[in-house]
Amino acid sequence: MTSQQEHGSTEGDLMNIVIDAATAVVATAAIAIGCFVHRWTAPATTSTGPGTSKGERLLFAVTAAAAVIAIGAYVVGGIETTDSPQGAPAHSTTTTSQAPE
Repeated sequence: MTSQQEHGSTEGDLMNIVIDAATAVVATAAIAIGCFVHRWTAPATTSTGPGTSKGERLLFAVTAAAAVIAIGAYVVGGIETTDSPQGAPAHSTTTTSQAPE
């Protein structure tokens, strides 16, 4: 018995990955902004000062890309709030206690 037969898979099984258009747009924008920031923070060729290091440039680019992904996910509805189910008690910010006698 082969490993695939032991786990119940057949040769025709493939993983289905679905990426919607909004995800593709956000990912493409994040890559583009990251590349733009990386190039924009490059030291000028006529610069005599130290400028930014490769690590700093990479940090700026990754931070910009992460910001684009976070904002893009929020805009396209990827971040949603959760409501308590019907009939469940809501959390209360007030406390009740008995007055001392």
